[in-house]
Amino acid sequence: YHCSCQDGFTGKICETNLCDPSPCKNGGTCVPETGDYSCNCLGGFEGKNCSIDLCDPNPCENGGTCNHASGGYQCKCADGFVGDFCQTGTHQILTITICVTLTHVKNGGTCNHASGGYQCNCADGFVGDNCQTNLCYPSPCENGGTCVPKTEDYSCNCVDGFVGRNCSTDLCTPNPCQHNGTCVPQAGNYSCLCADGVVGQNCEMDLCDPSPCENSGTCVRKPDGKYSCDCQPAYTGTLCENG
Repeated sequence: YHCSCQDGFTGKICETNLCDPSPCKNGGTCVPETGDYSCNCLGGFEGKNCSIDLCDPNPCENGGTCNHASGGYQCKCADGFVGDFCQTGTHQILTITICVTLTHVKNGGTCNHASGGYQCNCADGFVGDNCQTNLCYPSPCENGGTCVPKTEDYSCNCVDGFVGRNCSTDLCTPNPCQHNGTCVPQAGNYSCLCADGVVGQNCEMDLCDPSPCENSGTCVRKPDGKYSCDCQPAYTGTLCENG
């Protein structure tokens, strides 16, 4: 013989009730089916036997509390946070709004979200809460220097003969060249054009002082850092040394 069992019963003589004891966990209700069963789970649980707790582990961020609800779960957020998973701080919503609506960021600055508000990333050469200050206007560079914008800063390209943060130092004033030498400005430096018979970086050496000429010869200063000796009669030699 063969027994045709009612829903939820199995066995040779239908002796096994699949819903007694109930296999459904976490308050689920056992529903008899042909040769089987199913579980109607309470909100926040799922799985064949309602064994999966959607709140374990807690999917809610930033200290949010997970509550079982019909069809799944719901996050109750801590103060200052919103979103399905409490993932968004209310200050972020504020800064998003600020940066979307902000129109007073100047000079090519970019608005970025920041804790408690917004922050502007300014283009080179600009500073200030809203990038309103142009470090190169008016130019801080003196003596014809050119202002070069940099990240939150500037530098000065100085004309020849001037140095310093703002090109304020004139290397030729006062004149470093001695013995009436002429100071010639150069890039970040200077050179000296010395008078006849004078040599040295700063024209500090007068080749005729003291005179190298012997026997009362006269030292004559010449161009290109040279000199010669005019000898008294009866004396000869480069230094009038022969008599």
